[in-house]
Amino acid sequence: MPGTVTSRSLPIRLGIAASPLLALALPLAPARAQAICPDGTEAEFCFPPTLSANVYRPDARLQPFGIGQSWQVFGRDLLEILPQKVPFDPALDPGNEANRYVAPGPETSSDPNFRFSTTPGAYYAERTGWRLRVFGDGFGGPVIRSSSSVGSSSFNGAQLGLRLDYAFSRDFVAGVFGRYGRGWANGGSQFSNGTSFGGTSSTLNWGGGGLFAQWSRPGWFISGAIGGDGISSQQPFAISSSNAAGIRSSSPTIGGGAFNTALNLGGRIKLSETQLLEPSALLGTSTVSLGQASITDGPTNQRWLVPSSSSTVGTADIGVTWRAPLRDGKNLFTPSLRVSWLGAGFLGGQPATVISNGSGSEATLPTGSLAATSGLGLQGQLAYTLSDNTTFYVRGGAGLYSGGTSWDVGGGVKLRWGGAAKQVAVAPEPAPQPVPQPAPAPVVQPVAPAPQPIRGLW
Repeated sequence: MPGTVTSRSLPIRLGIAASPLLALALPLAPARAQAICPDGTEAEFCFPPTLSANVYRPDARLQPFGIGQSWQVFGRDLLEILPQKVPFDPALDPGNEANRYVAPGPETSSDPNFRFSTTPGAYYAERTGWRLRVFGDGFGGPVIRSSSSVGSSSFNGAQLGLRLDYAFSRDFVAGVFGRYGRGWANGGSQFSNGTSFGGTSSTLNWGGGGLFAQWSRPGWFISGAIGGDGISSQQPFAISSSNAAGIRSSSPTIGGGAFNTALNLGGRIKLSETQLLEPSALLGTSTVSLGQASITDGPTNQRWLVPSSSSTVGTADIGVTWRAPLRDGKNLFTPSLRVSWLGAGFLGGQPATVISNGSGSEATLPTGSLAATSGLGLQGQLAYTLSDNTTFYVRGGAGLYSGGTSWDVGGGVKLRWGGAAKQVAVAPEPAPQPVPQPAPAPVVQPVAPAPQPIRGLW
């Protein structure tokens, strides 16, 4: 229902409006709402002349929610464990722990201590040394549902990422990451109080980085990331008043920031010699802060304010991934498919769609419901690992929600250099045995003849 907000002697009449837009009626003379005029008719204001103004802005939740979506998509590429070669020691029994997740395969002369794995779970191990991963992704989908008086709102974006890490051991990898992206928040159109506003798109840019670490064992894995972004954002604003023709619009730019966290954990279940399942959960949060925008309008002689906001968006991707590592000559080919539940929403500080003027009067209007809070996620990926552990991958997926369908695609390359082959136990070589020598021939000593008696002549 319409309402009246009064500050000093200046009342603001709220028109009926739905998210993501606002409409205000601003009389410049004293008036009372729903008055009975002298002619017996009912009107909002009875003291002419009356000046009214309708104001438009996108839903205040649209941009923070889009930043949260961008971090969820980025986390998939950042924390994904890509296939690679693994250490193999032929001197040990195949049932030994060092060889339990490896199968014999072709070797290269420059990397003889490593072989490709065709047994599920083997690709988690890497040789020591540095790795650089360069990747990019794009995404988009609905954010605010449409209604009878307002169109739907959506968010689309694209971003580039870098990941530099070092394998400190067979199980532990840590490093740094960075990202830069751009997004478009598309506010829906609205018809309110006799004024029709078309939908307006606002542009956001974000960039930053952080730290991450991964711990992986044959049967389970866990990884986490923490970081921050700087944000530059447009705040579209449009106004129509009764004392001027047409609609006046502007898009002031404001600054802001985001603090991001992500956690990815799961296990590995062996189905066969060439297949496995990975039940896992990717959880993320983004605390987004945006500054205040100020717009001065000449015909209404008012300074309109879009207030600052701070909110936290939480995302979840909980499901199971099927993988099938396959050897292709000296290379490794790994297709994978994932089915999951996707969730997103505000965990705290959900921004209200508020607008105020320079006199301190403020009005808040009800908004529509979020369109992408719970749905079914489908993802597919193909990874190809060369003989030197260089890995290329592409992926794509969709989120099926009651309020619409979202999409995301990505791909990249992982390079490895430096480091040494992981040390594996090698059975000691047997001590050299002395070569048997033939027995020396017996030494023959000459035998002196026995003395003969001398016979005399007597």
